[in-house]
Amino acid sequence: MLQHWWSGQQEDDTTTLAIVECQPNEMRGIDDILEENDRLKRMLEFAMASHVIMNEATNILEDGANIGMKRAEEVVDAKLQAAEQERHALALQLEEFREQLSDKDHEIERLRDGFGTNPHPSVCYT
Repeated sequence: MLQHWWSGQQEDDTTTLAIVECQPNEMRGIDDILEENDRLKRMLEFAMASHVIMNEATNILEDGANIGMKRAEEVVDAKLQAAEQERHALALQLEEFREQLSDKDHEIERLRDGFGTNPHPSVCYT
C-alpha cells in the first residue's frame, strides 16, 4: 500500500487522517465498526511504514553528510599541511636571504672602510 502511495497511487483511506466522530445516540453496526477498525489499522500501518522510511532516509543522509565531512576534513588537513611545509620552506629561505644580506652589509662596510681611509696620506684623491 505504501509503495502505491509513494508512486502517486493513493488509496482513499490512507491519504488523510480523518477523524470519525460518532454521536453517542447513534448506533453502529458491527460491520461499520469492523470497517472502521480495518481503516484505522491500514492508516497505522501506513504511518509506521512512513516512519521507517523517513528514519532510513535520515540515516542515509546523515551517513552521506558524515562521509562528505570526512573528505572535506582530509582535504583541509592536506592543504594545511602543505601550507605549513611551504611556510617552513619560506622561513628557511628568508633566513638564508638575511644571512646573505648581512654578508653583503659586512662586505659593503669593509669596502667602505677600505676606501674611506687614505693609505697614502701624501697622495690626494680627487
